[in-house]
Amino acid sequence: MTWTVSNQNLAGLTTDEDNAAILTGITAGQVTLTASAEGVTAQEQVTILSSSSYPVGTAVWSAPPPAGFSVIQLAQAVPSAGGPDLYSISTSSDGTQSIIQALRADGEQLWQTTMPTMLNNAVPDGFGGLIVTTCVSGSPLTVVDLDATGQPVWQVQSAQVRGYGYICYAPQIAVDGSGVAYIAEPTNAGLPSITEAYPNTSIQSFQFPPSIVNNTAIQCCVGPPMVNTDGTMYVEYEVRTTSNNIITSDMLYLYNSANGQSTLLSSTSQDEALLPGPIIPDGLGGVLVTWTISPSHSVLQYPYQAADVTNGVVGTPYNLPFSPQSVAFGQSPTLVLGENGLAFATDGVDAVNGPVVASFNVSSGAVNWSYRAGTQSTLTIVAVISDGSLAVNDSQLGVTQLDTGGNPTQLTGALGGVPQYSWGGNWYVQGSQSASQLLQLSAVDSADPWAAPYGGASRNGSPVALCPCLQQSTASGPSARNEGEPTPQPEGGALGETPPPSPANCFICTLPPPNPPQVITSCLTFVASGPTYLILVGDAGLQGHNLADLPSLAAQQKANDLQGQGDNVIACRVSTIQDFNAALTTNGFIAGDVIYYGHSGLRGFGTPVTQYASLIFVGQGTGDNTNIGAYNIALLCPPPGCKIDTILSSNTAIRINGCQAGETVLGYYTSPHIQTSIAQLISNQLRRGVYAYDVGAYYSHLDAAHDLYFDGKDPITGKIRLVSDNLPMYAIPQGAPGKKPPAIAFTPH
Repeated sequence: MTWTVSNQNLAGLTTDEDNAAILTGITAGQVTLTASAEGVTAQEQVTILSSSSYPVGTAVWSAPPPAGFSVIQLAQAVPSAGGPDLYSISTSSDGTQSIIQALRADGEQLWQTTMPTMLNNAVPDGFGGLIVTTCVSGSPLTVVDLDATGQPVWQVQSAQVRGYGYICYAPQIAVDGSGVAYIAEPTNAGLPSITEAYPNTSIQSFQFPPSIVNNTAIQCCVGPPMVNTDGTMYVEYEVRTTSNNIITSDMLYLYNSANGQSTLLSSTSQDEALLPGPIIPDGLGGVLVTWTISPSHSVLQYPYQAADVTNGVVGTPYNLPFSPQSVAFGQSPTLVLGENGLAFATDGVDAVNGPVVASFNVSSGAVNWSYRAGTQSTLTIVAVISDGSLAVNDSQLGVTQLDTGGNPTQLTGALGGVPQYSWGGNWYVQGSQSASQLLQLSAVDSADPWAAPYGGASRNGSPVALCPCLQQSTASGPSARNEGEPTPQPEGGALGETPPPSPANCFICTLPPPNPPQVITSCLTFVASGPTYLILVGDAGLQGHNLADLPSLAAQQKANDLQGQGDNVIACRVSTIQDFNAALTTNGFIAGDVIYYGHSGLRGFGTPVTQYASLIFVGQGTGDNTNIGAYNIALLCPPPGCKIDTILSSNTAIRINGCQAGETVLGYYTSPHIQTSIAQLISNQLRRGVYAYDVGAYYSHLDAAHDLYFDGKDPITGKIRLVSDNLPMYAIPQGAPGKKPPAIAFTPH
């Protein structure tokens, strides 16, 4: 069987392992797809429509559950080589079975498996798999980790509770960057207070001090666990004393795994419960804790409390701005972290006054703005957006973007579910009858480690930014980002920041940027007899985007590795597209690869942000040419004077080591607007293959095959994202340890 397409400028044609045709639209138009086998041909007309023809939030594809099942949950898988991108979980109409469908980003199903009845609390593990909870009447509640192929890794089962048997009460789960799962028992339902399940299948557990209820010791109660940006697990627990159904004392504690100690958050001798609540990072290394004051016979005007905890010191508690008609254990506001020391929270439902979402100061609780929905609505936070605004979902109206003053702009109509963003930049929504991908909604703040409820894209209680390198720093360099600081546009900011001294073994670190017209290129040569490779290093960035020496260190490591195997290496600093082009075209014939280290990603446009450009942020100065995008891509080896075949070997590949350069979006600068990426644009312009990631990247002293964390932990310092200013250094993608996703290959159209 052979396949052809009539116009390769409109659609690209590839085949899968079964020789099935895969047609990829490039721009709007109509093509003819032809299949030929043994002298027989068949043809099909295919119409390609532009994404801009449809409103934001339109479904691109839908994957229905098996007949008789309804979707109850979507979960975004941790990126892994060959693994699923998301999971769709459905339950049968009679409630006796559940089915997990493992899907690729384009909706292709990799596998499905049938499970006993599952609870709606599945979370992705750290390796591309899924942690699920099943509960069948008369059987133990079971938490099991399924790997990326659906095979069980470990499981934990509950014990019977005296007088009640087995109880189906969903545990709450967080997963740290090394894949350790923390399973919290919310109340006395047969599991230990905390169970730690390790990737090597070992299981550990411990109990918090019990409450005393009418002279009987009972385990109660534990809030949802979370992992902070330094890798420490935090969780709240309550120790209550009750006599004759009257609370005589109650104490609320914050446990942290770093030292195994507990900090008293609040206490009371009144007849009221202090119910543990969710915790999020405060953006400055501490945590924002919340809890609920629940008197036995009344409801306070502001029962939800919060406090900032820094270095074990509890700040002054304050009220969250919600006034529910009733409170209960497990009923708490949902929170996400913003910029500039702000957080966002919503009470979700208020049938009397209408639910509220509010922006407030993490330290003081001072409300910046609030937005109220109708009494019939359920409000859900979708994500913090790149311009500091907030996307929320109104069950009655759809997705609304609230700007930095709380002013609403409607993005979509009602979608039938709450949209979720993924590691690859796609948006998905769960409806009862399908899991669907949506046209791009908004650009999520790529430096925010808690941009969505319950953490990063996988929502598994772990703080992971879409571009984790923006949270990194070197031990001797400037902090990459105080998480409460604003996120400036990558090409903007004040010049003149003084860099720290460069490491002695990093020669590339000493290269100044070019200074045209006096200095056209700024390069070093690492001489060897083999083919020449070209390494290009962009600017470190400014303010919240300052990577210090990390790109140069990774470039030096690559130069050392290449020279060690006999290859000649030219390494150049670049700050503009003109610098990029000069280094590319004035260094002789490049028989090896061209390798870039530095910033890349998406830039949003519009208020609200609904359009995007895929860019390489090569420079930190001002001006359009400090970026490389569709608007200036023609400046790379511009014809007719530049002959690419005299500069690059036919086997040369361009490899982009940065965030999301391979993520396909509806290009803001392309004319007409087409689905593309900066990697594809460079491939088209230079007529060579390009390799780039559609996920974030970070820097590590271990390469992608050996790094033990999802988004980086330095084996020298032992700290998340803080790496020593030394070699070895590698730029590697976010993803499951040992199974990092490979760079995506782009070929010229």
